[in-house]
Amino acid sequence: MWMACLCMLAMLIVSCEKKSETRIVAEKYMEATKNEDVDAMFELIHFDKAEEKEGMKAMVKEKISQRSEAYKKVKSYSFIDETVDEKKGTAVVNFNIVYDTDSTKKDNVKLKKYDGEWMVDGGK
Repeated sequence: MWMACLCMLAMLIVSCEKKSETRIVAEKYMEATKNEDVDAMFELIHFDKAEEKEGMKAMVKEKISQRSEAYKKVKSYSFIDETVDEKKGTAVVNFNIVYDTDSTKKDNVKLKKYDGEWMVDGGK
């Protein structure tokens, strides 16, 4: 009985995947994008100038509301991998993205560390 419990515990520990900080931030950004939650998206993006951030935010909100042919809504996404350079304070998190048109694309979220916190790089 002990052995069976020990084996089950070992399987549980091995199957639990610990996500990195960068992956968590990138997935929050992707989820906000999927939900078209522009405010949540822009909370995760760093811009050097506040006016740039507000201008981009307004543009994205307009693009979503107009539903132009060029706009594709994210239907789902899945994590592929990530590359983190702690020395430079940069990271790239890759995803497979499925759009509402059922087209798919491999894309990434670029992150940068600002004041010790990982943020989506607004200078992309």
